[in-house]
Amino acid sequence: MNREDLAKAIVAACKWIEEPQVVIFGSQSLLGSYDADVLPEEATRSAEVDMTPGSAFTDQTFGGRTLKEKVSILDVWVGEDSDFHAMHGIYVEGIHKETVILPRGWDNRLVRFDVPDESGENTYGRVALCLDPVDACISKLLAGREKDHEYVGALIRSGIITAEVMLERIDKCGIEWSDGYLEHSELALSRAQSWLRAQLPPR
Repeated sequence: MNREDLAKAIVAACKWIEEPQVVIFGSQSLLGSYDADVLPEEATRSAEVDMTPGSAFTDQTFGGRTLKEKVSILDVWVGEDSDFHAMHGIYVEGIHKETVILPRGWDNRLVRFDVPDESGENTYGRVALCLDPVDACISKLLAGREKDHEYVGALIRSGIITAEVMLERIDKCGIEWSDGYLEHSELALSRAQSWLRAQLPPR
């Protein structure tokens, strides 16, 4: 995936949910901060954009539908196996914020990604707020899957991000746990920190 692909997903999603703004989570949120050509292959190989409507974080309402309905709309009209997926080779996964674990204050570090029209002006009014790269990588490590370690490891090797910075973010901010993850929070955090310490350069 590249920034052009991401822009297509943003425009299509905003159209279907009748909102001007979405929030991007997951691996492809890094495209809000970096062009694909400076990222390692492991960071752009996913065809999935994890996304939630911007109204999930505001008091505004658009189109008269609930957040749950809008997440379902994303899955149906721009999700996996949709016509959008068949046409562009990428798709949107509609998610609820409660399914993502992030460092506290993540919403104050979001990176704005504007989608301009062909004239180069932002007349579409489509905007994505993407995770800060450090927050995105910490979220991946807390999930702790093999593919998450591959993703973060590739970013460390390429110099895009460092284990030291991620450890500092965790120590400084702590983690915002959702209720459903509290039972396993200590184990998940301990594993993520141990993995990061193993990536530190020898002294």
